Amino acid sequence: MRPRQHQHPCRRPLQAATLAFFLLACYYDLPGPITSGFSSDSHSAAAGPSRNLLLPSALFAAALPESRLIQHPAMRDWDSPALVKWDVIMKGEGRKVYNPGQGQLASNASEVAGHPGYAFDDLMVDHLKEVCEGGGKPCKRKACALARGDWCKEYYNQVPIPWRPAPRGDKDCPATSKGTCNGMGSCQHDIGVCLCPAGWRGPDCGTRDPRPCTHRYRNKELDGGNTEPINHAGPDGRDKNWTEPGWTASRCAGYCDEDIAMCYCPPGTKFGREPAPAGSPPGTPPVKQGRPMGDSCKPNKDPITGAKAEWGGMEPEVLFGPQGWCNSENPLAHCGCVLDGTHGHLCDQPSEAFCFNQCSGHGECMTGFCRCHEGWYGIDCSRQRASAKEKTKGFHESGGGRPHLQGLVVDPPAAQDPPPHPTRRRPLIYVYDTDPLFNTKMLQYRVARTSCVYRLFGASNDSYFNSYVYALESYWIEHLTTSQHRTFDPEEADFFFVPVQLTCYLWPVLGWADHPWFGMPAAHSRAHQGSNMYLQAKRWVQQHYPFWNRRGGRDHIFMMLNDEGGCWMPNEVYQSSIVLSHWGRMDTEHVSGTAWGYDNYTSPLDPWPPYELGDWRKIYDGHPCYTPGKDLIIPSLKPANHFASSPLLGAPPLKRDILLYLRGDTGPWRAHWYSRGVRQRLAKLAYQNNWAEKYRIFIGEGWQISGSYSEHLARSLFCVVAPGDGWSARAEDAILHGCIPLVLMDGVHAVFESILEWDAFSVRLREEAVNEHLPQVLLSFSPEQIERMQRRLAVVWQRFAYTGGHLLNRDLQNTYDHNRVVRQRMADAGMRPNMTEGEFHSVMQRVAKD
Repeated sequence: MRPRQHQHPCRRPLQAATLAFFLLACYYDLPGPITSGFSSDSHSAAAGPSRNLLLPSALFAAALPESRLIQHPAMRDWDSPALVKWDVIMKGEGRKVYNPGQGQLASNASEVAGHPGYAFDDLMVDHLKEVCEGGGKPCKRKACALARGDWCKEYYNQVPIPWRPAPRGDKDCPATSKGTCNGMGSCQHDIGVCLCPAGWRGPDCGTRDPRPCTHRYRNKELDGGNTEPINHAGPDGRDKNWTEPGWTASRCAGYCDEDIAMCYCPPGTKFGREPAPAGSPPGTPPVKQGRPMGDSCKPNKDPITGAKAEWGGMEPEVLFGPQGWCNSENPLAHCGCVLDGTHGHLCDQPSEAFCFNQCSGHGECMTGFCRCHEGWYGIDCSRQRASAKEKTKGFHESGGGRPHLQGLVVDPPAAQDPPPHPTRRRPLIYVYDTDPLFNTKMLQYRVARTSCVYRLFGASNDSYFNSYVYALESYWIEHLTTSQHRTFDPEEADFFFVPVQLTCYLWPVLGWADHPWFGMPAAHSRAHQGSNMYLQAKRWVQQHYPFWNRRGGRDHIFMMLNDEGGCWMPNEVYQSSIVLSHWGRMDTEHVSGTAWGYDNYTSPLDPWPPYELGDWRKIYDGHPCYTPGKDLIIPSLKPANHFASSPLLGAPPLKRDILLYLRGDTGPWRAHWYSRGVRQRLAKLAYQNNWAEKYRIFIGEGWQISGSYSEHLARSLFCVVAPGDGWSARAEDAILHGCIPLVLMDGVHAVFESILEWDAFSVRLREEAVNEHLPQVLLSFSPEQIERMQRRLAVVWQRFAYTGGHLLNRDLQNTYDHNRVVRQRMADAGMRPNMTEGEFHSVMQRVAKD
C-alpha cells in the first residue's frame, strides 16, 4: 500500500468535525449552480454585512439556547385544565378554517420585512459591491458566507491534487454451470465477490433465496428457531388454502413470483402470468408477464367453492370473471401498476425502471439491481475490469440504442481514463460495493413503484422527479457515485461511504412478506430491524475490505434518514463513524419521541433465540442521536417547484403579511408526546386566542388553511420549525422561501446548525416559551433585525437546495424561467404595487390568458 499523505487539511488526523465540515463543502461544491435567481431582475434579498443579531433585552432569556436538555419528552404533557384538549376541539362542531387571503405584491422593503419604511432596492435587489469577491474579478456570491469556523475557506484554499487514472480490479468470481455468478449476479472484480439479485444468494449466486407470498410471519411459539420464510404458495405459485386465515400484503390470489413476493393474475386467465418452462436457465423471463395484482386485490371468497376468505375484500367476479381484471380489456376494477417499469390503464406499457445512474449504460436494470455487462462492475456498472477488451458503447451514448438515457446517464468522472481534468480537490470518497441486500435488493423488493426513489420513468421513458419524503436516500447515493469527489482508489480516499437503503427497507419492504429480516421476525419493531441492518452492513464491509480496521471506522460515513436519525444506530457503528441524518437531538439519555408505535426504539421485545438472546436495546444504548462535530444534519430533498413562489427563485416578491405560519400535522389525534407537544400547543393557542384575526398567525392542519403552501411561506415573516415524530422539513421550507425560522426544539440542532451561523438568520426559543405571549415576542423584533435576518437568508439559502443532477437542475431552470415569464407578463398587463383586490384579480386573469 502507498503511504497515506497528511499535508492537506482533508488529510489531517481524523477529527470528526473536519470530516463532516469538508463533506458538506465538497458535496455541495458551492457556490453551486443556483445563480440565475440572483440576477439583477430576480428580486432576491441582498446580503448585508454579517453583523450579530441583537435581540430585544426582554426576550434575551427566552431566546438563548437552553441550558438543560429535554431527556424524556414522551413523559411530558403540556395540556392543562386551562386549555381544552386539542383533539376535543378538533372533534367538536364549528371547527375553524383559515383563509390568509390573496397575496399582494411588495413595493418596498417595509412590506417584505413587515414594517414601514425602507427602500425596496436596498433589501430585494442583489447589490454586486456587497456580495462579490475581489476587485476586478468576475462577480460571484461569497461561497463561505455565514460558515462557522474556517472549514469552508480551507476547502477553497486547498492546493488541487493530481487526478490519477482509477485502478481497475481483475479478480474472478465463483461460477456455476450457468456462468460466472450463476449468470444472474455481477462480479465485483476488486474483491472477487458475487453480488446477487433478488431470489439468489451464496458465493456463486447459485442458491435460491426465495421471498414467497405468505399468510403470516414466523412465530416464536409455532416455529421456534426456524430461519426459513413461511411460504403459503404451492409449487404452482398458487395460494395453498384460501380458507386459511391470515393476512400479509404479499398474500396472493393469483400467481406468486417468489423472487420478490409479487402477485400476478393466475395462469388460465386471459392476462395471467405464464412462467418460464421448468428447467429454464436462471433469469429466463416468463412466457407472459401477466397483469399485476396489488395488495388491495384480494378476493373475499373462493370463486369455486364460495367458502369465505377472511384475508380479502373484493368479489372474485371483479378479479376473475369475464369483466374482471384478469380477463377483460375493460375491467370493472383496476389493481394498480405497482411494479416499477409498468404503465398504462392495463399495466401493459413497459418502461425503464430506476437503477443507480441507469447502470451507467453498461448493464441491465432489474428494477433496481444492475446486472452488469461482461467486463463491467460496481453498484452502477461504472467500472471496467483490467483485462476487459476495449471499452464498449453504453446504452446512453449516440448509437447505443436508448436515446432516452442521453442527458440522464452520467459517465462517472472517477471512471474516466484519462481523467476529465488534470487536478481535483479533496475530499475523495470511496463508495463501497456491498451485498445488494443492504441497498439494491431493497429496490427490487419494493412492490410500490413510487416509494424509495427520487426519480421515475413515464410510459414514454421520460424522466420525472418523484416527490417522496425519503427520496434523498436514493438521490444521495446516485449523486455521490457520479460526483467528481468519488474515487475508485481506496488508498487515496479520505472517506468511505457505506450505501444502506434503510428507509426503503422500513417502508415498503419490511413486513410485506416473511423475508428479509435483520433481527427477530418482528415487523412491529422497525428500529430493531434497522439497527441490526446497519450492524450487519458494517460487519460485511469489515469482513470483505480492510479499510474499516485501518482507522477503526472513523473515516466511514453512514446515512440514517429515518424519523429519529441515529438514535438507535448500533454502538458498534455509531461510536466510530460519521452519521448523516435529519435529526439533531443531542442528549445522551433519551427515549423515543415518536407517536408511531412501530418506530418506538425504547419498546422492549421478548428474546427469541437464535435471533436475539437478550434485551435488543443494548445494541444502541449509551450514545446520543447526534454528536456535533462528528455527525452532520443535512437538508431533506426539495425540488425547485416546491418553493416556486419564493422570491429567491425569481418569483414576484409578495408582502410579508403573515406573522407566523405552520400548516401540517398539528397532532389532534396523536399521542400527547408527538412533536413534544409543541405543535399541539401552538395550534390550541392560535385557535382559542384568535391569533389569525388578531395577528395573522396561521397554525393548523392542511385542510384548515386554504391556498398555496409555497405562496403562504413566501408571505410569512416567521415560520415554525418544530419536531414531528422526529425530524421535520420545516426548516428547509422556511429558508427556501426567505422566511425566518422560529426554532422550537430544545437540545436539537437544525440543518447544518453545527457549521453555519444559524443565530444570524433565525430565532430560537425554548419550548416552554410557547405561550399566549408568543405574538408579542415576535412583534417586538425591530425592522432592522428583521431586515438583517432576511439579508442573511438570501446569502445562505443555497446551502439548503439540492441542484445537482439532470432532473433537479432542469427543474430549477424551468421554475426560474417560469417566474421570469410571469414577472414580464404581470408588467405587461399593468401590474403595480398597492392595487385593490379587484384590480389584482383582473390583471391575474389577463396573465393567465396569455
